[in-house]
Amino acid sequence: MSVEEKRPNGGPSTKESPPVAPPPNGSLWDKLPPWASKNLRSGKSWKLLLRCWVASWVCFVIMVPNKSLATLGNTAFFALLLSIMIPPNMPVQLFIFAVTTLVLGIALGWAISCAGMAAALAVRDQTLVKATLQKEATSAAGLANPDALFQNAIFRGDFLDTRSTVVFGVFMGFGCFIFALVRAYAPKLTIMSVFGTIAIDIFCSFGPLFPVAQYTLLNSMLTSVACYIAIALVFITFAFPETLNHSYLAFSAELLGKFQGILAMQEEVLRTDPHDIVTGTPLATKTAMARTGMIMQLQQ
Repeated sequence: MSVEEKRPNGGPSTKESPPVAPPPNGSLWDKLPPWASKNLRSGKSWKLLLRCWVASWVCFVIMVPNKSLATLGNTAFFALLLSIMIPPNMPVQLFIFAVTTLVLGIALGWAISCAGMAAALAVRDQTLVKATLQKEATSAAGLANPDALFQNAIFRGDFLDTRSTVVFGVFMGFGCFIFALVRAYAPKLTIMSVFGTIAIDIFCSFGPLFPVAQYTLLNSMLTSVACYIAIALVFITFAFPETLNHSYLAFSAELLGKFQGILAMQEEVLRTDPHDIVTGTPLATKTAMARTGMIMQLQQ
């Protein structure tokens, strides 16, 4: 771009205007998604990350020693699983409410499964059960560990009965349907429905193998859940504790900050030409993202 000037002798002269400096490159924070840059800059987010990470690490460590692993049982991994699904990143009151719904879901699933086992045992062919038990008792005669042989026979499927298996299948379908309704019509109880479904699946999958009543099949699962609840409560109480009141005030302050940003954006929108705020333009995208973020936070 040039600007014409008159020389002293009257001839035209061309003078180059200074080059326009390119816009400065944005910082690394500006290149990250808003949720990432916000949490990376927040000291509170780092504290929550540290608390949740240490709690998950403890849940992993307790599975290493044989003694604690034997106490937790076959579902020892549930403690680590819960540390990811329900991390200790909330005030103690909210965490107690969350784990209460979790335990209620397991208890309800356990109750439905126990009813299914009682009904399944009632329809078993008792003559076949007695004959199979007699056969296993004869095979175990004289062995040093007859219980191991009996256990192998159970998990080998020697005591399976068609009618009993069908009854367990009916109760599994009924229980899963109930928890699906809970998940559909009460989304806030999703945790309860998920773990209730897990409890029914475990119980009704192993239940048909047993020829006698075994209502304590989920003891291991509940032991692991109780272990995680204890670990999480310790960390929530003593590692960077936060009251429900403080959490609510922080949430309200953040929401008001979003309102303030949207109000400040209105002045820019009113100053802009209407053709510059159609769908797809940077300003329209920025406004839509701010509005969406505020709505999502209100729905939490």
